[in-house]
Amino acid sequence: MASLTKAFPDKNFSGIGGVSDFNQAASYFLLGCGTVQVCTAAMLDQAVGPNVIKRLLSGLDKFLEEHAKDGWKNVEDFRGIRRDRIVLQSEIRRPEAAEYHSGYETVEGYAAPQPEETVRA
Repeated sequence: MASLTKAFPDKNFSGIGGVSDFNQAASYFLLGCGTVQVCTAAMLDQAVGPNVIKRLLSGLDKFLEEHAKDGWKNVEDFRGIRRDRIVLQSEIRRPEAAEYHSGYETVEGYAAPQPEETVRA
């Protein structure tokens, strides 16, 4: 999405995927999307969607109140301002340390490895 909004900044793309609150929607707007789509969150919501929309609108109102000092009154006032911070995944700097395991714990969800002498066949 970031690549598309960077290549065509005058177009309104729609962000979709993982939107259930305004923080996620804001990420798409900051990357340049003009709209966001909500599907799964609306289907999973107990009230079949209306509460998700209410939360998104409430989040937008709160966000705009917090950024009133920046002069932001609507989505267009901040749409796309983070396009310049997008980098290719291959350009992300990663720690050199041996303890870094691509962001995953080495024994996540499993028991710690047992010493050889206690392992039985």
